[in-house]
Amino acid sequence: MSVEVSVVVRYRKAVTYGVNALLGALETAKAECDLRLGTTPEETAEHIAASPADRVLVLWSFYSPDAEAMAAELATVRALADDPRVLHVAGGVHATAEPQQVIDAGWDLAAIGEGEPTIVALVEALRADRPLTAVPGLAVRDGDGRALRTPPAPQLPLDAFPSFPDRRRHFGPIEITRGCAYTCRFCQTPFMFGGRFRHRSVDSVREHVRRMAAHGLRDVRFITPTSLSYGTQGPEPALAGRRGGTAGGRQRGTAGERAGVLRLASIGSDLPWNRRVLRSGRSTSMTHTPWSRSKRASPAP
Repeated sequence: MSVEVSVVVRYRKAVTYGVNALLGALETAKAECDLRLGTTPEETAEHIAASPADRVLVLWSFYSPDAEAMAAELATVRALADDPRVLHVAGGVHATAEPQQVIDAGWDLAAIGEGEPTIVALVEALRADRPLTAVPGLAVRDGDGRALRTPPAPQLPLDAFPSFPDRRRHFGPIEITRGCAYTCRFCQTPFMFGGRFRHRSVDSVREHVRRMAAHGLRDVRFITPTSLSYGTQGPEPALAGRRGGTAGGRQRGTAGERAGVLRLASIGSDLPWNRRVLRSGRSTSMTHTPWSRSKRASPAP
């Protein structure tokens, strides 16, 4: 028997990148379902109440400084839409680091680590009415309120899922690298994503840009833990002879700054807006600020 599943997202500007990646994973895995985005606790509760599905999966994602405020929002949503069909699942950095605290705060499930394989498996398990303990990457509340962990979700190549969905038009920055080999003790990146770099291929980056351009978008931005390490597993940037990488970029600024320059022509000179740049004689470079989680990427002057 197939169970109808609806997904409601507590959609916040602070976590749109991660949510977009989850929506892209569902689209790629052909596990899409009724989707509703709640921009406030009240709107989230309204979406839950309005859903005709047999099971309603409510997605939350937040950082540790927001955990207390999100727990208060969860209590509000539960008070407005107390429904046995609903499962509230918290994901992201805080849920990965403190799954028991998340369960104690009122969430039914905590998603641990990377969310793409987990959200796909979770939706499929709900549809097939299978036990959630078979879904990798979860902490499930047991009868005593303890966080029972399932096996870890696999850390797949970055090309396995896109950075954002195509049909829903929730575009955002392109994640070009995940994980970090430097394992700084203060940083969540290696803890959550592993102590090695996984890079998105140049072909995948180019395809993301083409899809954005097809929708009339001209602003291309990137996410990376360290822009200087794209294409390598060591401390030195892999620049020489890399098609679509930084080789041949304009020689300006420090060596580190130069390593953060990408050539637009190598990403796709067939893109309409790139052809205009090339015809105009302007620089075909795009500057990507070499800073973790930077949003900044703009044409070089």
